[in-house]
Amino acid sequence: MRLAMMAVVAAVAWAMAPLLGTPLPLTTLALGMLASAHPRLPWTRLTSDAPYDVPLAVGMILIGTQFEASVVSSVGLRGTALLLGFQLTVLLAFFATARAGPDGRTWRLMGVALTGCGVSAAFAATEVHGPEGLRERPACLSTTLLVGGFGFVLLPLIAKLAALSPTETATWAGIVMPTTAEAVLIGASAGGVAFRLTGAYRFLVNVLQWIPVLLYARRRVGGDAPPSPWKQIPYFVWGLVGTGVLGLVGAFDAQERAGLGRLANWAFLLSLVGIGMRMRPADLLRPGAARLLAALALWALLATVLLLVVVST
Repeated sequence: MRLAMMAVVAAVAWAMAPLLGTPLPLTTLALGMLASAHPRLPWTRLTSDAPYDVPLAVGMILIGTQFEASVVSSVGLRGTALLLGFQLTVLLAFFATARAGPDGRTWRLMGVALTGCGVSAAFAATEVHGPEGLRERPACLSTTLLVGGFGFVLLPLIAKLAALSPTETATWAGIVMPTTAEAVLIGASAGGVAFRLTGAYRFLVNVLQWIPVLLYARRRVGGDAPPSPWKQIPYFVWGLVGTGVLGLVGAFDAQERAGLGRLANWAFLLSLVGIGMRMRPADLLRPGAARLLAALALWALLATVLLLVVVST
């Protein structure tokens, strides 16, 4: 029942976004929040625990179907180096900011999210602190959504103004975006090649997301030894690896890839609906506007640096 309601809201958002001229992910998130805005609505009991993690996991797993040998070769060592370099740079920048002011833990966790790994990695990192880490999750979610929405609106415009090729657009969006749904949609807007390449980058981002989680765990304040990094990897990563291997060996033809790619996009839309249903406007504002804008500005600076590297190499 809950998934059916989420699907209805996602379909309404898909129909309304072109009419309103608003980004589809943000429209979807907003409608999800509106669907559970009032506690007396008859369906509120269904929206309070909407299973956003289920469609998110399905979407992540389906991304692996876009993997193929030509895409892997196009990412190559250069793309992998760019990805890891960006992750490390973001962590260093946010860890340095954490040392310079209060709320150091929050800044470090926001850095984990903005490495490109997003909410799943940041939430995994909060597990290092046990129940106490729950209070940091709204800041991670708000920052990820803010940066994701900002990037979804501006990255395609910048790519067009800078005359980026589909490969350059996919490389940039696939690495810097902290939200897979928006990254994939940006890639799709640049054509089939960019869509598949963006999927490949997001594959690598999600497979390697244990790296920033592990680095955070080893830098946290506390006495106990950090947990095994393997236990911090979300379960859907293993499904992503499985479909990625199948895609790599040619288990899907072009028509199947296109169909499964559309299913992945819908799965991500459903996950955005579920996130919206679980949120209230106050949750987004809880971390404070100044902190959110500062995190956005720092991410934008690092994303610009990566763009210059991409176009110059």
